[in-house]
Amino acid sequence: MAGGVQPEQQLELIPQDQALLPGKTTHRTGQGAPPFMSLAPAMEKYRLDNYGPKVLSTKELLTIVIGQGAIPKGDRKIYADEIAASILLKAKEKDSNEAIGLQQLTKKDLTDIEGIGEARAAIIIAALELGKRISNPKPNTKTVIDDPAVAAAAVMGDIGYEPLEHFAILCVDIKHKLKSTHIVSKGTSSETLADPKEIFGKAIEKGASRLVIAHNHPSGDTTPSEADISLTETLLKGGKILNIPILDHIIVAKGDFVSLRQTNGYLWDN
Repeated sequence: MAGGVQPEQQLELIPQDQALLPGKTTHRTGQGAPPFMSLAPAMEKYRLDNYGPKVLSTKELLTIVIGQGAIPKGDRKIYADEIAASILLKAKEKDSNEAIGLQQLTKKDLTDIEGIGEARAAIIIAALELGKRISNPKPNTKTVIDDPAVAAAAVMGDIGYEPLEHFAILCVDIKHKLKSTHIVSKGTSSETLADPKEIFGKAIEKGASRLVIAHNHPSGDTTPSEADISLTETLLKGGKILNIPILDHIIVAKGDFVSLRQTNGYLWDN
């Protein structure tokens, strides 16, 4: 290479969040790997290629996402599998279920980990978001919201795994076809701050004929609280006055959901 710098020498010197060039490597990344080979660490890549992704642990999958290379740290190097282990520890601080904890990680959570800079954090967040969207597919616009499960699917990926309460609305037309979804407020870990003026203001702005309201419970328990029931009553009254009926109130939590219209149907009878 120009200037007499070999690929393996560059690997020692580049910043932690810069693309890591393959070359002559250690056992972690493949002995004698040719230039421009896959950036995946060799052991994990071998298992992926020969046995398929389902046999890989979450740590191994993360190691492949993080990529090949050694990050110099003092007199030692930090490898991708070490970084993956640190990510999983951070995820378990968020939730005892590491898969759910991973979905709650922020960019700051990742960049606080040794070996992860902003660029590598962006790659990891993008990969996690892609996985979330695949596992929680949203119904398309114009889908008829005729079942609580469809309504829950529309917001699960956006708010279902959040560590703080979020309040969302599904704007639908007179035939109950989905027009759009919107997060209208964020609260704390135990309560949401939902302002009826903001909720109905957004509905009017988006031309909604009907609304489904939704919020998440970070605790994982979908049981409606007294505050949830009280808010539902308030919004049902407001919807009648503005002629924008509330079709349902959905509580989502870590992949699960409950419909207040199904469990507390008397609210709609008043």
